[in-house]
Amino acid sequence: MKAIAIKTRAGGEECLSVQDIDSIYIQRGVSGCWYTMESLYEYLMLNPGTIQVDSCPFPDLLPASNGQGAKYVRSLSFDAPHDVILQLPRG
Repeated sequence: MKAIAIKTRAGGEECLSVQDIDSIYIQRGVSGCWYTMESLYEYLMLNPGTIQVDSCPFPDLLPASNGQGAKYVRSLSFDAPHDVILQLPRG
């Protein structure tokens, strides 16, 4: 499966952080649909390594959470300057 587009939260048009993303379009074969960050987090906790970002270097999506309990996904370690997810087209 591939993550091919993102939707940002209201007011997050510039989207400088993966936590500004509301949902990600996941393509599975010839079909796909939008999934919230929270639902992708839950899915990836049970199925790691099953969704890749459709942008070079095609990293896996990884579940993450912040100190306030917000669940989201990312593609790089926390010490990386920019996440590849942010390079995806806006939906």
